[in-house]
Amino acid sequence: MEFIPIRSYDSYVKANLVIAKLQEQDIHCYLKDENITTILPILGNSIGGIKICVAENDITKAKELLNQFEEDEKITCSKCGSKNVHYEVENGNVSNWLLAIASWFLASYALKGKEVYHCYTCDYKFDKLEDNESL
Repeated sequence: MEFIPIRSYDSYVKANLVIAKLQEQDIHCYLKDENITTILPILGNSIGGIKICVAENDITKAKELLNQFEEDEKITCSKCGSKNVHYEVENGNVSNWLLAIASWFLASYALKGKEVYHCYTCDYKFDKLEDNESL
């Protein structure tokens, strides 16, 4: 049985969570290059990260499940229900500019600005997820 890599991850935690979900669905798979990427993360990009290798006859089912897992993980906008939501530093905020100027004058490290979830469908910004949302 031949195994073919179908996805790669830079985090061993994420890769192990995904492979556990696949194995739960009776997909024959394993992680390739997990040890070297975990022990020497600086080599992770050069070897292509941690790869999920799936048996040749399970590839179609595995890809469908992976797409479903990724879709389920997306955050939903509480206002319009869109999944086109991203976590980012809020641009143009006065407090962000004041933090940048203060850190420049104090010759210190840049201070962190306010981070929000931004829905690009309805342009709604929120800083907390609803109770039923999960990451």
